[in-house]
Amino acid sequence: MKFLISLVLLVCLSSAMAGHGKFGARFSSFKSRFGKNYASRAEEIKRFEKFQEKVADIDEHNEKFEKGEHTYNRDINQFADMFDEEKFNHTGLIHHKKDKNRLKRNLQGPYTYDGTTKFYVFTANATEIANAPASLDWTTKGFTKAVDNQGSCGSCWAFAGGAAIDGAFKIQKSVTTAQSQEELVECTYNLGNLGCDGGMIETPLRHVTAKGVTPNSVYPYTAAAGVAGTCQTAKMGSTTKLSSYVYVDGGEESVRAAISKYGPCVTSLDVERGLMSYKSGIYSGKATSTSTTLECSADNINHAVVIVGYGVDAAGVKFWKIRNSWGATWGELGHFRIARGSEMCGIATEVWCGVA
Repeated sequence: MKFLISLVLLVCLSSAMAGHGKFGARFSSFKSRFGKNYASRAEEIKRFEKFQEKVADIDEHNEKFEKGEHTYNRDINQFADMFDEEKFNHTGLIHHKKDKNRLKRNLQGPYTYDGTTKFYVFTANATEIANAPASLDWTTKGFTKAVDNQGSCGSCWAFAGGAAIDGAFKIQKSVTTAQSQEELVECTYNLGNLGCDGGMIETPLRHVTAKGVTPNSVYPYTAAAGVAGTCQTAKMGSTTKLSSYVYVDGGEESVRAAISKYGPCVTSLDVERGLMSYKSGIYSGKATSTSTTLECSADNINHAVVIVGYGVDAAGVKFWKIRNSWGATWGELGHFRIARGSEMCGIATEVWCGVA
């Protein structure tokens, strides 16, 4: 009986792929390129159906991109067979809206979460905004750290926070660090994080202000498959600590000044289908080329990333340059550009910078 069921499923898969020749060949190439292996033929059929749906959408989008109707193009990547409910495994931000009125009561701070680590509120004044360069890219000015891949663990917050910490030390102190993402995943439950089941954006800064930097070479990342271990306290104990960290208030111009002053800073946004299949260009958040409707919203923030720069393209479109955590083969060498000036997808809703 089991043999008969397997045979039927195999025939169904073969028939489905044969009936969609161009998709069948592309699916085979996709599986080979990204090392896709499915638990059963039934799952493979479902994945193939999802793949067809997504690739058809990507093809339609890219045809319009070629006609100048979109500002970014898309590609078949590791997420092309993924169901929407699996997205959190590749993002992982637990977002809590901050009480901004409380933070604004004393712009000098300091504020504390636990009575020990200090953070301040940064709101750029007119002079700081005017003095910030028109364009800036920290990846060409010392912050050359390779882009990592969080895998199937909801640890974007650990990767973004770790990269922002490394950026702060590099830009502010000319000190090269490589903060362990695994340590952040395994050792910050006390700050309200849940390992591969998600974490909060500012907690890596809080942790390193209190505990110091633990290098990847000492505490390597092992949670890519979605399972985190227990905290290995014997590997911790560095004296290289952040002195404090800042919450950036005041909108995108204040964020621009903060990036100029502090270096790469961690931020958050809502990631939806278009951005997950991003290849290059300036992401506009548009659901369609003719609609004013956006696929993303500041009310649905789910992913932490790092702002590493900003600029203006040849057509005069302002953008943020963002470091992601989906590997160097995704997007523009692991980065993407997103429209700047309208707080696209909530990109300036919650920005934090480390102070080395």
